[in-house]
Amino acid sequence: IEYRFQELQGATLVFPPKRNEDGSMPEFDIPEGALVFPENGYRGPDIIETAKAIAEREGFDKLNAMNEADRVALFKEEGLKEKLARLEETLRNFRVTFDNWFSERTVHETDEIHHSVEALKALGKVYEKNGALWLKSTDYGDDKDRVVIRDNGVPTYLAADIAYHRNKFDRGFKEMIDIWGADHHGYVCRVKAAMAAFGYDPDKLTVLLLQMVALFRDGQLVKLSKRSGDSVTLDELIEEVGVDASRYFFLMRSLDSQLDFDINLAKSRSNDNPVYYIQYAHARIHTRADQTLQRNAELCVKPANHRERQVARTIENFIHAIRFTNRRLQIFDGQPLLLHAKLDRLYRRRRLDGIVLFFIFSNQQAHHLKKIPFRRVRRRFIIKKRFNRA
Repeated sequence: IEYRFQELQGATLVFPPKRNEDGSMPEFDIPEGALVFPENGYRGPDIIETAKAIAEREGFDKLNAMNEADRVALFKEEGLKEKLARLEETLRNFRVTFDNWFSERTVHETDEIHHSVEALKALGKVYEKNGALWLKSTDYGDDKDRVVIRDNGVPTYLAADIAYHRNKFDRGFKEMIDIWGADHHGYVCRVKAAMAAFGYDPDKLTVLLLQMVALFRDGQLVKLSKRSGDSVTLDELIEEVGVDASRYFFLMRSLDSQLDFDINLAKSRSNDNPVYYIQYAHARIHTRADQTLQRNAELCVKPANHRERQVARTIENFIHAIRFTNRRLQIFDGQPLLLHAKLDRLYRRRRLDGIVLFFIFSNQQAHHLKKIPFRRVRRRFIIKKRFNRA
């Protein structure tokens, strides 16, 4: 933000080129008076907007009157607030809400890391070696003991994770679910080991490992780089393909499988797009239901043929999809696609006018389910609120 602030006032920024394969820095020209941007500095254009917002709010004169250290500290604090506010807004647009946002700074500022390490010391679960403090994680299945406090007295990331999860247990949470990147898989055992060392049940902590997402546009991989600022934000993705399509595509693969997100497919209006496929089935079902009610047509109470029975069985199997999701903490995406495929085949063979099964999808018409002789279907689908929550 400091460098972008100076750029707003006319300074010239020079960005170092990428290093050679041998690690050396290639030569590059630096005009007189230019500022060399930090090699590992974030180059994203959103930081320019952050610098502008802070400068307009605080005033250029005030910021220039401050010494550089104080100004950078202000930029850090205000930039953090601005970024967190944007993250919250983005997640709200994505229909994801958190009751509480917990900052890692909390465990540092409240000295919870120190208290947690001291508690482990009192339990005899850490020891000193080469000036550092080590967690006896091998006692709990880890392949080696882990450093929690470095020889220079600085806590490791593991120490902060230990303090955070201990905080969660102490606040009374009985089940915890963490979502980590797949590159953090090695941390699972050591964090669980620390929880076991405190006497907590490590099985109460579930860690879901999330694989990377690759974006494709026009059949080509969209090359992304956080450091260089080449990125597609979630806001941009939502604006381009819509919230429903974005949410569904992120859920259509298991967490441990890499997702190839085809932007063109997500925007297409064809049966190749699973979102459109399902939405079309939903619209078709409600259209036929409305037409039947408007004509006061007689509703049949039994499936007329094996295709209708297949649809009924597929709908009945929805309970298994709910159970799978609850047990595995992942969406069973095959259920809606399978149901639409069976409805599609049935629709092409004969019209749906006399089929009562579409009322399952209408909250307003739930009372019609009482007419269905399939007691298992009625018992499982009449309790709408339970399934809405799931």
